[in-house]
Amino acid sequence: MRILLHDISDVHELKVYDTAELYGVKGRYRVLEFSDQAVQGAMDLDDPARIVLEYPRAINAASGFGRVFQDGVGEAA
Repeated sequence: MRILLHDISDVHELKVYDTAELYGVKGRYRVLEFSDQAVQGAMDLDDPARIVLEYPRAINAASGFGRVFQDGVGEAA
């Protein structure tokens, strides 16, 4: 793992890193991770157009559009 960014504040922790394995699948990935090792985003560095994680893949499939830009994460309090 190669850490590209690690930021800690009183309310959150954020990491961006490159790794050679994600959820047991070998490859070259760039990962966005929040506190408690919660992966929020991942990019396949060998195939940047591929949607790696299931949630954004499902959103894209449900949208009916060929291309979608998704930014941010919803949270309810």
